[in-house]
Amino acid sequence: MEKVSQSQILKYCLKQKIPFAIYKLPRAVDAVLIISETVQKIGVEELFMAGEDIYVMAPFSLLEQKVLCLKCDFVIEAEVDMSVFEQIKKIKSHKEEVQEPSFCTDYAAYKNQFQKMLTEIQNGRISKAILSRIKHLDGINAEGADDFFYELCQSYPKAYTYMAYTPQSGLWTGASPELLFKAVEGVGTVVALAGTKKKQGERIAWGDKERDEQQMVSDFVLGVLNKYGIRNAVVKGPDTVVAGKILHLKTQFGFGTEQITDRLGSFVSDLHPTPAVCGLPKQESMKVIAEVELHKRTFYAGFLGRIRPNQIRLYVNIRSMKFTNGGVDLYLGGGITSGSDVNNEWRETELKAQTLSSVIKKVKGMRKLVNKDADNAIE
Repeated sequence: MEKVSQSQILKYCLKQKIPFAIYKLPRAVDAVLIISETVQKIGVEELFMAGEDIYVMAPFSLLEQKVLCLKCDFVIEAEVDMSVFEQIKKIKSHKEEVQEPSFCTDYAAYKNQFQKMLTEIQNGRISKAILSRIKHLDGINAEGADDFFYELCQSYPKAYTYMAYTPQSGLWTGASPELLFKAVEGVGTVVALAGTKKKQGERIAWGDKERDEQQMVSDFVLGVLNKYGIRNAVVKGPDTVVAGKILHLKTQFGFGTEQITDRLGSFVSDLHPTPAVCGLPKQESMKVIAEVELHKRTFYAGFLGRIRPNQIRLYVNIRSMKFTNGGVDLYLGGGITSGSDVNNEWRETELKAQTLSSVIKKVKGMRKLVNKDADNAIE
């Protein structure tokens, strides 16, 4: 029987606006494509109650938006029979809902927002907050999104690479270095990832600011674990991890999940968002972010991943971007503390932009070669 490849089906879903999510786990060989006939909006408490195989996209603020849930109606790894593709073709198109215009922050606006956030820290309202911004890039659109995804997987094999489309979210993609929560066969894992440096040579010297940021996140995670009676977690780190051209400090916490089996929804709600993408104290930092930032984060710094019976893998939606009309919006953030410098923080966001912009350049370059070869063939 005739076979249809995963890449062909992904291209079809993109063109027809069929709800889907495709992902590749860190160090995995192949990507997995999930196609859903419908998309539901549900509360985080409901995610772990159904006992179904689902893919979820959660927003930054669980108070402002519901979690988007895609049932795994079709799961495609390498290829499927033509008969399965014919079933997929029966799924109705789901056009994207109306988009709100995004606010792209230039340096002057960023500096103003930085100062407002720093003032709140100096006044003692918060101790840390994440300031994010949007950077728009032209030259790539949804028509080439399939090529972009597979190139992203090749460029960042150690990251959680994904692409997902729903009518509520639009088309997002990213290469996240940050695990939020994993639970496999009764063993849970949470990661504290904070502190950022540019990779330069072999010698690594972490400053007080980066170490303080990392400790804040680690202390927060330990606080959540203690709240649920988990006091025997195995702690590993902090270690230096490489994410493309960027270095981070990472501490990993391993524990048995028996204490949270019946409270997974509340556990994840308490964990998300961590200080690595929000700040401390959490609720007050979220208020400051809403007051200072001029864009809506929506699904940036939210979490996403697949939830199956006895297997949960959720990642933080950072190093990510959304496809918009005529280009893409890159979402970039950095931690602001009392020791932050506005020029250094701006440069950090520019450095983080390279994670995705470098892949965009590769894809554009490959297309130019393809078009040139096609023109030569015609001649």
